[in-house]
Amino acid sequence: MTEKEKTINVKKMDPALVTVINDTGKAFKVLREFLDKDIKKPFTLDPLLTFEIKYSTPYELNEFIAKYIFNSTKVYIMGIRIINSFIEIELADDKGNTATDRIYLGEKTDTVKFWEYYVISMISWSISIYIEEKKEELWKFLNDLETLRNNAEN
Repeated sequence: MTEKEKTINVKKMDPALVTVINDTGKAFKVLREFLDKDIKKPFTLDPLLTFEIKYSTPYELNEFIAKYIFNSTKVYIMGIRIINSFIEIELADDKGNTATDRIYLGEKTDTVKFWEYYVISMISWSISIYIEEKKEELWKFLNDLETLRNNAEN
């Protein structure tokens, strides 16, 4: 192949390549719009609910979600913290970069972004376990307070 033949001629671009790139671009645009869409939040977190979970085995996000929220194709959920009506999600990529993403689920908003809903749904099982434990602690504490109040009134 001569140097002249190696030179890219845009007029001779493979039409199949142009079509697949354009179609893929359209699909990614739909994905971005889908992930950024507001949806009804799944629940409201009380600001008194507070706990932290560190995962011994991190959860890998889907590569498209990872690229969208962290600009990396390998992103892992390392842990979460529930505090002041926020879910703080600790993220790390395969290069050692870390970030904390905060998703507000308090009373001041009715919606979350769909990508936030997706991430919450990935870890919802672990959140429900901890909240169940907190609920049991809370009821025990409320019973103790009730006993203390009854004793004080007698």
